[in-house]
Amino acid sequence: MIYFVTHHDTPHPIATAALMGRKEKLADIRLLDYRALFTKRRAPVGHYVFTDFDRLTSYEIQAAELLARRLLEAAPKARVLNRPAAVLERFALLRRLAEDGLNDFSAWRIDSGEMPKRYPVFVRLEDDCQKPDTPLLHSEAELRAAIVKLQAAGLPMKRRIAVEYRAEKGPDGLFRKYGVFRIGDRLVPHHLFHNDDWYVKHGVRQRSEEEADPFAAEVIAYLKDLPDAAEIMRRFELAGIEYGRIDYGFAGGRMQTYEINTNPLVPFRKALPTSELGRVRRLIFRERFFAAFAELDTPVGGPSSIRFELPQPRLQHFPTRIDRIHAAINRIGIRRPQFGKAEEETHAPGPPRR
Repeated sequence: MIYFVTHHDTPHPIATAALMGRKEKLADIRLLDYRALFTKRRAPVGHYVFTDFDRLTSYEIQAAELLARRLLEAAPKARVLNRPAAVLERFALLRRLAEDGLNDFSAWRIDSGEMPKRYPVFVRLEDDCQKPDTPLLHSEAELRAAIVKLQAAGLPMKRRIAVEYRAEKGPDGLFRKYGVFRIGDRLVPHHLFHNDDWYVKHGVRQRSEEEADPFAAEVIAYLKDLPDAAEIMRRFELAGIEYGRIDYGFAGGRMQTYEINTNPLVPFRKALPTSELGRVRRLIFRERFFAAFAELDTPVGGPSSIRFELPQPRLQHFPTRIDRIHAAINRIGIRRPQFGKAEEETHAPGPPRR
């Protein structure tokens, strides 16, 4: 059995795939969340995939690492994908890739006061998947002006970074962004998007479902052949990530890695894609995705569950069921009774009532 651990607010990227895998007997993926695990301090034994490090505090990452170590002590045959203490998040990964010569761009923390060495750049939060806060900024003066504007809008500079822009259009005038999953020892190609905007979040839409997709042959060839697999795996290894999706492009003839997401959306919607390319993409990805998880799901042995401790000193409180009941009572404005105290002790001294 494979346990997939997410932040309690974000099980949805993998939830549909997990349900489909169990329903169709393709892979046994069960969902857990950090808050519930840390509250109970008991975990089932199996193979584990840790995710969502950008949504965790450093204390929670330390607690997850203690869980991973306790699991491997009790069941040495268990696979732990994404060891919590080893994963490089976005900013650290971009800096390492630049230092190791694997990227031709780097990033800087805004609140450090250090300015980028090259332009253009853009400003973004380091731990979300939303659009950048700014358009491309072409000089230090533009960057400083943008920072002032963001601060005036009430946005904190903590965890905001300036990222050098490094991408280029292809001969057809379009940008391309590639995406590949890693699941254990396998790489599973996911997408090749084309767009005329420098920030490639999705591919351009077809004008109609009847119109042939002009990129179909290129996309299908990429999904089937996956060029540069060795270079892709090298970047996953550097990041300490064994489950996730890498997003990358090319500039100057070299691969440029933009991020590796440890809890990417797995797009298994109930409705089948209507375009021919969409159907082919889904079939290729689905087969390889579940085959990779099935390969991972080997017998583990050991006890059925384990106890683990939280790091000391205790820096965070994880709400129990009674805590949640009290919070609900407080939200609706009902005063919680103070059990064990005399009524007169719950009021400040004052004149007698008449």
